[in-house]
Amino acid sequence: MTEIEQAIKEYDILIKGYEDDLLSDRYSDIVKEEFKRQRDIFLIGREALKEKAEREKGCEYCNKNFQHNYNWLIRDYMLNDKERPRIEITGDGIAVIECDYCPKCGRKLMSEE
Repeated sequence: MTEIEQAIKEYDILIKGYEDDLLSDRYSDIVKEEFKRQRDIFLIGREALKEKAEREKGCEYCNKNFQHNYNWLIRDYMLNDKERPRIEITGDGIAVIECDYCPKCGRKLMSEE
């Protein structure tokens, strides 16, 4: 299990605890409002981590040399040890763009060293 998956699991436990406390008669309405506020913060954090986990999986662009036709063609998506990742775009001309993140899903393409 990755650190992100573990953190999501911990968020789920905390959120469940707050939801149980909101149903309890042990707490006043004021305390329950604070529980609700904290639960909502944890819900936002959990969703952000889920989005991050999805982004780190990548997409068809950054997991394969994928060709896709639009008004222009992303011809080549290269990543090797000596160069930054780059995308070669053709249309009326050719443009090569060095990139650190996938333009489609936002996944970081190079590990930090």
